[in-house]
Amino acid sequence: MASPTDTQESQPVAFEADLFWDLHKAKILGGIVALVLALAIYGGWQVTSHKRAEAANTALAAATTEDALRGVISSYSGSAAAGDAHVLLAGKLREEGKFDASSELLRDFSAKYPKHPMLAGASLSLAVNLDAQDKTEEALAAYEDVAVRFGSSYAAPIAALARATIFEKQGKIDEAKRAMEDMIAQYPESLYVQEAKSRLQGLRR
Repeated sequence: MASPTDTQESQPVAFEADLFWDLHKAKILGGIVALVLALAIYGGWQVTSHKRAEAANTALAAATTEDALRGVISSYSGSAAAGDAHVLLAGKLREEGKFDASSELLRDFSAKYPKHPMLAGASLSLAVNLDAQDKTEEALAAYEDVAVRFGSSYAAPIAALARATIFEKQGKIDEAKRAMEDMIAQYPESLYVQEAKSRLQGLRR
């Protein structure tokens, strides 16, 4: 049985709680509604995003022509599939000898998809385009950029060996040797090390 003292103490507490609710219920309810709406919007976004990604992947899988790849790029901009389409289309254009168009597409890809898993390969492809066009200084800079920015990727030793090859073609044998020696030292597990060692031996003769 509650004592008179207990009753007296509980009444102010209950009164204060009721008063607090009356004063702040609009804000509290508004906050709850906002949270529910935010969760609903996020859930809807996730569903929509997943469906869009599936549609983009399906479109990419069916894209075998230049127009189809451009369609994926424009229709699903920002998706991983659209990024893939950039790189695939750039490869097609390079095969057709359209190096400038290919390079423009690769630069656009690099700007729009800075965290895409194919970024290292795309950067290497850009360097290859420049090399094929005999834009030697630009190619050297592009290969070096790949080796520096993507040092732990498969593209780095390829870029390093390509730089050595350019020096060799230019008759800069000492620079070619150093480039190959650096490549061998930095990427001892690379599949291209054996080729680099063989060519280095030839340069030393």
